[in-house]
Amino acid sequence: MVSCTKHAQANRPHKKVYGLTTPGRLAFLDELTAMPRPDRVRSEFLVFMTFAELLPTRHLRRVLDEQVGYWRAHIAELEAGTAKPTAAGHEFVCGFGVAVYRAALAYTEENRHRVEAANLMTEPAAASPALTARNAQTQLVD
Repeated sequence: MVSCTKHAQANRPHKKVYGLTTPGRLAFLDELTAMPRPDRVRSEFLVFMTFAELLPTRHLRRVLDEQVGYWRAHIAELEAGTAKPTAAGHEFVCGFGVAVYRAALAYTEENRHRVEAANLMTEPAAASPALTARNAQTQLVD
């Protein structure tokens, strides 16, 4: 189903180039005729937001700011055409990525005050020793 060709490189390990054989390509095309399963969203950012009220305020703001920066950078990269689509399907996927990042960015910018306000209202006056140690580490990194 898959072939592998090794290419020699100077002062480096051999480079392996994989490709589909004819039966592999036919099997791949057969798989593409099935209906896709429902999407699954896996996001560490959303895990952090689920527990936003447990995060130190400074860290919560940093997580939000970094995620907003990540989305802005990727939107700019996709719109600049750095990964130039070579087919209509590639162009669709690239445009879909821009739309998803724009929606996530807009939602976060318009609603971040909700988790920040909840965080400020529930932040304990006297933190646990583990949380205090974690805050100290975060402050050293900041």
